[in-house]
Amino acid sequence: MDTSIPLKISLTSVVQDFKKHITRQDNRRILFSAKFGAGKSTFLDDYFSLNENDFIVLKLYPVNYSVASNEDVFELIKYDLFSELLAKYADKLSMDSEDYSTLLVAQSYLLHDIKAYPFIKALLKAAVPNGKAITEVVEAAKNIYQEFKDYQEKIQKKEIDVIDDYIKWCEKRKGSIYERDEITSLISDLISRVKQELNNKPVVLIIDDLDRLDPEHIFRLFNVFSAHYDAVTDINKFGLDKVIFVCDYNNIQLMYKHRYGQGVDFEGYINKFYSLNVFNFDTKKHLLESIEEVLINKPTDINLQRFKNYSVFDRNNYLVKGLVLLFGDLIRNGFITFRSLDQFKYYSIPDYSILIDGQPFNASQFYFVTFINLLSQSISLNIIEDALNELSSTTPHFTLSEYRQSNQATYTWLLGHSLSLFLTGQQHSGYSNNKTASVTIGNEKYNLSLQYTHDLGVMTPNLDMSPDTKYNIYSFFSAAIRAGRRYNMFK
Repeated sequence: MDTSIPLKISLTSVVQDFKKHITRQDNRRILFSAKFGAGKSTFLDDYFSLNENDFIVLKLYPVNYSVASNEDVFELIKYDLFSELLAKYADKLSMDSEDYSTLLVAQSYLLHDIKAYPFIKALLKAAVPNGKAITEVVEAAKNIYQEFKDYQEKIQKKEIDVIDDYIKWCEKRKGSIYERDEITSLISDLISRVKQELNNKPVVLIIDDLDRLDPEHIFRLFNVFSAHYDAVTDINKFGLDKVIFVCDYNNIQLMYKHRYGQGVDFEGYINKFYSLNVFNFDTKKHLLESIEEVLINKPTDINLQRFKNYSVFDRNNYLVKGLVLLFGDLIRNGFITFRSLDQFKYYSIPDYSILIDGQPFNASQFYFVTFINLLSQSISLNIIEDALNELSSTTPHFTLSEYRQSNQATYTWLLGHSLSLFLTGQQHSGYSNNKTASVTIGNEKYNLSLQYTHDLGVMTPNLDMSPDTKYNIYSFFSAAIRAGRRYNMFK
């Protein structure tokens, strides 16, 4: 059973930033940039869903065009625009019989590799012209499809003329950037109809998933899309008010220089695809704004009541506080993205056995093991270690009291529970006569005092250090993971 819930990010500041950007009338082309996996698509889906009364939104996925030639891409774009219009705004189009025949026959003929009947079914979502029964429209559509499939000239003379004109034009000027055929005109007309029905709202086309394309296809598709604008008036040939290209600007720049050389003018090329400036979707900023709400709204394992040592996972729970704190550090340093955070599905307690020097323990007895297992839903244990090592190399050392007085006080709670991972089996069970232990972190050696805790059934170690001893919390966590791995404590 999937117990996950959709990841929703608080968009307080980014919504305002994007609203200012997209509502400018002179901003016709928008380059929406962020790293792959940063949540670009989800943000745009949420934004336009929340503002559905202000925009007419169409969406294309050019990954479907990567295997097509430039000429076919022109036609595939038109096909997808039709599909989007019919799927979302069929009730606003009031299509008549001429619209049906021109659209169906011309597109089906040109795109003969695409099955026509699924497209016919999409057409049937449109309003039935002149009150005809739906069965009549179905039958008519089937007849058109069958006639065309068999290449038989059994349709009306007017329809044959449309086909002939369209085929002749395609043979001569297929893919031309100056084309203005009946199909293009019909798309423009349908978009205009939708706008009239919806109080002249701006029409926004989102070209998504450019990140998923191979480098060799990206620039070819960019060039095809740029050809949809008049060089003088900068007006889109389909009557679209705004076009949003969704990609990673920096990644596109690297690919451009790799393909064309370091000395080429990338900015001169890419600025054709945005009117004002690149909109940089600052995922770090917005994830940090939202991380606490995201985590406290995650569901909890329904079997939590089996673990008497664990309380509800709310904002007062130390494990939740620790996750908020460490996730924040990982976000700031680029180890966590929107997509990886979405991999955190729910709160669960580890319920498996661990052997430490022959002594059996349940993993749920170790809060730090639970903490790392929860964290590793989003990123692997190896990446967690790499991140902690990098954080330890860039973060100053502090005293225990300084940690407790700062907003990192939760780390001291986690530190206390991470120490038990350094103990031996007898020390864990309380059988050791020696009530002290030691741990080496880097070049520093720290002493631990041990006290058996009956509730947990394990030894609880505490750091013995003077108040002015400075240490790095991330180094401790990294060393604790390494120690725990020796006993296969993480799953």
